[in-house]
Amino acid sequence: MLVAAFANSPIRDGWPTGWLSARQHVWSRMDAGRTRPPRYHSDPRVAWTRYALDAQVMCIPGDPNGDWSAPPV
Repeated sequence: MLVAAFANSPIRDGWPTGWLSARQHVWSRMDAGRTRPPRYHSDPRVAWTRYALDAQVMCIPGDPNGDWSAPPV
């Protein structure tokens, strides 16, 4: 319902996308490990904590001159 209420991005790069919310379309195609809700737990704090701690790390700051490329999938 919130997607429909805030759908306000039908254009991308100056062209119609065919979607009322191009943002939601992008999110729907992203890695589910980063965009899906956490598994059910009776305590939502536990569910979200597990979700955050189980997430694959993309990069960790270190050498400012080092490679910041995301790891392979």
